[in-house]
Amino acid sequence: MADRISSCPDSILCYILSFLPTKQVVATRFLSKRWKHLWRSVPSLDFDFRNCFFASPLFSVYYLLNFREIYQPLHRLRFTCSNFFDFDGVDRCIETALRRSGRLEHLDINLEWTVYLPFAVFFCQTLVVLKLAIITPNFFPFVDLPLLKILHLKSARFFKCEDLQRFLSGCPNIEDLEVGSGLTRKPAANSAVKFQKLPKLIRANIHTHLIPLEFVKNVEVLVTDRIYKDDLVFDLHNLLQLELTRFNLKCSDILQQFLSGCPNLEDLEVMDMIVKNLGSNTAEKFNTLPKLIRAKIDSPLVALEIVKNVEVLVTDCVMRNLVQLEVSFVLLSMNWFWVLEVLKHCPKLQVLVIKRPQYQYSVYGVEKTVLSYPHPVPTCISFHLKTCCLQDYIGSSVEFQFAKYIMQNAKYLRTMKFCFDRYNETYNPLRRDDI
Repeated sequence: MADRISSCPDSILCYILSFLPTKQVVATRFLSKRWKHLWRSVPSLDFDFRNCFFASPLFSVYYLLNFREIYQPLHRLRFTCSNFFDFDGVDRCIETALRRSGRLEHLDINLEWTVYLPFAVFFCQTLVVLKLAIITPNFFPFVDLPLLKILHLKSARFFKCEDLQRFLSGCPNIEDLEVGSGLTRKPAANSAVKFQKLPKLIRANIHTHLIPLEFVKNVEVLVTDRIYKDDLVFDLHNLLQLELTRFNLKCSDILQQFLSGCPNLEDLEVMDMIVKNLGSNTAEKFNTLPKLIRAKIDSPLVALEIVKNVEVLVTDCVMRNLVQLEVSFVLLSMNWFWVLEVLKHCPKLQVLVIKRPQYQYSVYGVEKTVLSYPHPVPTCISFHLKTCCLQDYIGSSVEFQFAKYIMQNAKYLRTMKFCFDRYNETYNPLRRDDI
């Protein structure tokens, strides 16, 4: 077989190596004479010292920074470390990288919260992507990042509204904004007027009280864990994708009103929601979302009636009129009739995925179960089902009966997939002669 890698020019090889951790990149120097110095021209450095408890790795960082080809630009720098004693040394490493790179575009720094970043980070004129795991207001005297498009602040500690406003005012061209939790109280209702608008913002991931949702009301993608009554006075006409996860609501009406202001929503995910005051007939209060295509629902607060016309649904609840259905925690020996009832109301179903409960570690106790089959066969099985998947298959007779039923009656079936649970002590793979 021809060695296609060796036939590539150095520029292509360096581009491929730029996606690897620096430790692996440097190791390629032992491959051949051609590779001996190639690592010095790779436009990316990715240092990961999360498991180190001493400062010696910093010497290797200095070595790599100082022995790179000085005429080769450094476009991407990722620095992840913790438990270093020499925090000033980490600061100098980042500063050296910024000084020698000249054209740094992507900076991803994951440091302990006690480490202060070089001021030069916040006025780097070439930065396009900036990701900081932990940041405090003392990090930056001012911000000037005119080309920045992606800004991720995983944890904004001890921030106030003014601090975040000051930061964002220096980033006028942001398209993707993520702000994590902050140790502060919810700001005043009129704080939104203080924020400078970000006209190019498309995606927002907000998990902090610092930013009112009105500030990001024109985005196409929104991920958040909080909604307040103050957020119900405006609509999100541009919103196409909404993800609401792990948060509390004081009243179910708040979610209903919020979704009614998202008429163009195509993708909805509502997970792990807790409601303190669940009103009566909550399901009847929701308006339909006419353009919704995909939904992932794991909350009794959201009535499945409003997502009945989606094409893709991921849920633990019964649903109708789908092309693809994924259901979890289904024990066929106990839920067989439930599965049949669902399939009867899915005339267009093409993809069916069933995952058994994790607590069923044995086939014993279900071997004597005999599934009864309906007449006639559900329409979706006879005329539309193309793919069926049994996840965490353990080889029980019930699973085999179900698979046999599908394969005998699904006239247009193309794929019958069994995903085995190899860690189960009762693992019993399907034999070819069983079919």
